[in-house]
Amino acid sequence: MRLFYKFLPTNAARYALYGALFGLCFPIGATIFDTLARGLPLTFAGLVYAHTTQPLHWVIDSAPFFLVERIAEHLEQEVKDRTAEILKANQKLGEEIEERKQIELETRKQKQYFESLVVNSPLAVVTLDLDHRITSCNPAFEKLYGYASTEVIGHDLDDMIAAESIHDEAKSYTAQVTSGTIVHKFGKRRRKDGGLVDVEIFGVPVMVEGEQIGVLALYHDVTEQKLAEQALRESEERHRLLIESSPDPIVIYDPAGNVVDVNPAFSQTFGWSLSEISGKRLDFVPEESKAETKLLVEQMYRDGKVRVTETRRLTKDKRLLDVQISAALIRNSEGQTSGSMVDVQISAALIRNSEGQTSGSMVIFRDVTEQKTAKLEIESRRQFFEALVENSPTAIVIIDFDQSILDCNPAFEKLFGYTRAEVIGRDIDSLITDESTRGEATTYTQQSMSGSMVRGIGQRRRKDKTLVDVEIFGVPVVVADVQIGAFGIYHDITEIALARRQAEEADRAKSEFLANMSHEIRTPMNGVMGMIELVLDTPLNDEQKDFLNTARESAEALLSLLNDILDFSKIEAGRLELDTINFDLRTTVEGVTDTLAQRAEDKGLEMACLIQPDVPSRLKGDPGRLRQILVNLTGNAIKFTSKGEVVIRADLESETESNVTVRFSVRDTGIGIPLERQAAVFERFTQADGSTTRKFGGTGLGLTISKQLVEMMGGQIWLTSEDGKGSTFWFTVLFEKQSEVDAPQPVAPTVDLRNAHVLVVDDNATNRLVLSKMLTNFGCRVATATDGKNAMAVLEVSASDPFSLVLLDMQMPEMDGEHTTQAIKGDSRWQDLPVVIITSLGRRGDAARMQTLGCAGYLLKPIKQAQLHSILETVLGQRKAQDEPQTFITRHTISEQQKTRSDHQEIHILLAEDNHINRKVAVNLLQRANYKVDAVENGRLAVEAIQRTPYHLILMDVQMPEVDGFEATKMIRDHEGTTRHTPIIAMTAHAMKGDREKCLEAGMDDYISKPLDPDQVFATIQRWTQFAPPARTGKTKPLVAIQESAAPLVDMQTALPRFNGDREMLVELLQQFSAQLPDDILKLTHAAESGDAKELHHLAHNLKGAAATFSVTRVTALALEIETLAREGKTHEALKAVGEIGEEEVKLKEYVGKLSA
Repeated sequence: MRLFYKFLPTNAARYALYGALFGLCFPIGATIFDTLARGLPLTFAGLVYAHTTQPLHWVIDSAPFFLVERIAEHLEQEVKDRTAEILKANQKLGEEIEERKQIELETRKQKQYFESLVVNSPLAVVTLDLDHRITSCNPAFEKLYGYASTEVIGHDLDDMIAAESIHDEAKSYTAQVTSGTIVHKFGKRRRKDGGLVDVEIFGVPVMVEGEQIGVLALYHDVTEQKLAEQALRESEERHRLLIESSPDPIVIYDPAGNVVDVNPAFSQTFGWSLSEISGKRLDFVPEESKAETKLLVEQMYRDGKVRVTETRRLTKDKRLLDVQISAALIRNSEGQTSGSMVDVQISAALIRNSEGQTSGSMVIFRDVTEQKTAKLEIESRRQFFEALVENSPTAIVIIDFDQSILDCNPAFEKLFGYTRAEVIGRDIDSLITDESTRGEATTYTQQSMSGSMVRGIGQRRRKDKTLVDVEIFGVPVVVADVQIGAFGIYHDITEIALARRQAEEADRAKSEFLANMSHEIRTPMNGVMGMIELVLDTPLNDEQKDFLNTARESAEALLSLLNDILDFSKIEAGRLELDTINFDLRTTVEGVTDTLAQRAEDKGLEMACLIQPDVPSRLKGDPGRLRQILVNLTGNAIKFTSKGEVVIRADLESETESNVTVRFSVRDTGIGIPLERQAAVFERFTQADGSTTRKFGGTGLGLTISKQLVEMMGGQIWLTSEDGKGSTFWFTVLFEKQSEVDAPQPVAPTVDLRNAHVLVVDDNATNRLVLSKMLTNFGCRVATATDGKNAMAVLEVSASDPFSLVLLDMQMPEMDGEHTTQAIKGDSRWQDLPVVIITSLGRRGDAARMQTLGCAGYLLKPIKQAQLHSILETVLGQRKAQDEPQTFITRHTISEQQKTRSDHQEIHILLAEDNHINRKVAVNLLQRANYKVDAVENGRLAVEAIQRTPYHLILMDVQMPEVDGFEATKMIRDHEGTTRHTPIIAMTAHAMKGDREKCLEAGMDDYISKPLDPDQVFATIQRWTQFAPPARTGKTKPLVAIQESAAPLVDMQTALPRFNGDREMLVELLQQFSAQLPDDILKLTHAAESGDAKELHHLAHNLKGAAATFSVTRVTALALEIETLAREGKTHEALKAVGEIGEEEVKLKEYVGKLSA
């Protein structure tokens, strides 16, 4: 067999073996070492080294044997050497393999270690790929979020645990970590059940050989930490509120003695704000107290006990205050100041291998120095506030929303007798209130729980069932805009309450004395004033009347003084109350003017009343007190004014749908008030100066009472004045508006009082006599009774002659007016009998009770004769008109009804007159009688006016341009139909037979002739409106004597009554008539010359009426002549009469000139 080798050198100095050896092929490129290492059999004699690049070819069987032998030896040695090297290499290779096995083992252990670390970590751990998909999570993650790992792997992390509201924020955190940034945040994440959990978030990029391959996210549940922080905040807020609301001054120092904080009470008491003294030493200890204060501080720091002492302190403005000091140390939780050590929070967990054996532990360190410091600070403040509560002399209790007691201080235990253990968890109101105070206490507690500060005074029950007087404060505790409970603070005011009750008892005694005094004084005063009234109705000479009037004025002044004293006493005691009744503001205010007009006239003063038209008239309030204020202010104005005027005004201040504020003013031109005395005029018993009292008199109570009344009525009062130039007193009052159902009822019809049967019941003989005499004067039949029992007996025997009305005194022995009323109304025989109560006390609530009992009225003594007449008319009139609503009669009701009956401004009249002179005369006549008048110049305008305004009556001229009186009346009647009928009174200058019938046929209701006679006008208005004609109020001045011929040019004596006695008005309008006459003559001439009979008739008719108004007799006669000729078509013949009117015009002009001189 032939063996062939081929050896080639390689770059690694190793040989590649090619060829075949005993028929065994070797792979190309394999080395002998590879072959040996693989354990393949190799049989050859030796190995030839080649040191050249040329291949060596040996043919074993072709070489000499010795060479073969040498080669074999060499090869044998070489094989030995190489075998040794191979064995050595094999040994090294084995060692390397063993080392690799150890590395793989360590790698597996390390992997298990970190897996155990993640699995056992208390933090929720999750890994993500770079697309934010979850690749793994640990059990803590499953526990925290409620998901199994199979539910989350492969899902987007933020889609799984971020709520919609924070999804974008969570995505941004994940994106930051994905980009290689470490993230540390706090936030909320969503559990599987939808609930949110507070977590601390760590995001860490996972890097391998410098390349990020994913994200590691850790979540630390901080829910308990958050709750603890919230509890600390709430505790701090409770104690902060306690300090802020404490009525005692509190200051807090640091150990160096510098001011740290003060409460509002400190700033208010001592004058320093926190910004002025914060961080500074506050030197407000007076010299004499410094040694004592130093000793107090040393003792406090030595033993840490609370010290309470009384001493003195200086305020900012150097005032000395006597104070009680309660001092205590404030310590932190360790009892000392914290050092500079770093506080850490440690989380530790064991790490186990796959066999369950412990292989290590994991420790995580987190720096919580700031958190620890904050907790210590909060704890320090909490202890401080707790110390403050504990040492407060005021009883303090803390309650939750269920009104259960959470805690209380020692002062609470001392005040109420309970220990802290006995009250914790108890309901506060059930614990310290009895049945009588439970409702009030519950209301206070509920108000505190609804966020309101509460302050009250009442009684609370101790453990021993005794009651203690306390001042109560309820303070809501609010943290982060959420109320978490409330403080209850109870200040023992037993001594103060005792003093208050003693004062109230004294006040009640004083009020009772004043009430009795009022009754005792009013009773004889009633007799005095009644007798004066009766005597004044008898024949008297002038001196006797003067004496009696003076006596009546003195009695009224005394009564007014008594009323002022009573009012002041009630105001002082806080017992004066206001009525709320319907009334007419205009009637009330104008009634004040009527009352005081005579006093003003006696002093030669002008008096005016102006109520702006936008001020509502139908209001609800206390008209009596409003009248009292106005009478007081206006009376003062008249008293302190010697010349000039006094003006009352009412203006609209503000208005809502249900209320109105009216601004009143009373202006005078009197002595005025110096600026330095203006503030004092509203003080009790005070006037501008002493000389005022001596000169004008008065108690000085009027303005004090007025001020109190105004403030009680929701307004304010002030004045503007200049010394020597007069004063204006202003005040505002808030009223309610009347509703539609409160509309004023019609005035009861007047009745004939003759033969009315009246029973007078009064225990005072003088009062019985006065009332009986007044009633007899009215034509009534009178019976009397001395008391309630006697009255019932009189009623029993009156069956055959029943009574029309009972006048019943309120204050009577045994059976008073109230019980007598109950007895009368309780008997079916007399339940419809009107009963009017008469009293001298006028106590609050009496009127309402009497109305409830069915009384017809309630009046205060003394009663004037005119008032009594009105009372009887109204009450008996209401009884007669049974279908009408029954009005409860009071003095105010009578006053308003009397005012309404005589107040002609309430009658609204439309005047239709084409002649402007006649129109002006008629308007003046009606307005001076207090009628409200609108005037138009023709029938067409009259028809339009009545469609806009529901007038009470129309005065209609018959002959007018465009639409005359007859046609206008027909149009008005057509418009009214059957729903309304306005009285229309015709005015005509014809005065011919048949004119009245013609007017009535046209639809008019009555007829008056021109020129207007005031008595005829007022009588006609009365007939159609049922209002009495006014008294003549004008004052006639003497006429200037003028020499005239046989017949006067102007009959002034006849004309003057048409102007209500106002000579100035007559002369003024006569001047206008004279000035217009030349123009009228030109128009008459033109109509006569042109043959226009209709125009001539119209012009002559107007001139006749105007001339007749002024009693220009000759012009009147000539105008009538022209009117007649025009009616007959004789226009040219009328020129002569026109010429004669021209001659009269010259004379009239001269006459008027003399009148005006």
